[in-house]
Amino acid sequence: MLKLKRSTYATWSFRLLIYLIVINIASFFIVVNYDKFLTNTDEILRIGRILGIIGNVFFAVGLICTVISIVKKEKRNYLYFVSIIVYPIILLLFLINKIQYSL
Repeated sequence: MLKLKRSTYATWSFRLLIYLIVINIASFFIVVNYDKFLTNTDEILRIGRILGIIGNVFFAVGLICTVISIVKKEKRNYLYFVSIIVYPIILLLFLINKIQYSL
């Protein structure tokens, strides 16, 4: 019988972080190449909203996985440390962005 290897919360947190970075890069290129899509702005706005929602879900779930990984005191490797460092930075940038646009 096959024994499946269990993934840790730190692994899932790191994976979701990579997906979040890829989504942000895709959003960046859509915004930079916005002039090419000026004929149909509704399509660009729809794609931007979808990518934003997916990115927010990945961020929230990744942050939760990071917190669970800390609470469960999982093995400390590069996945753990990258998640511990990068998620607070992303959260700080998000909060700065919200404060900037609320003024």
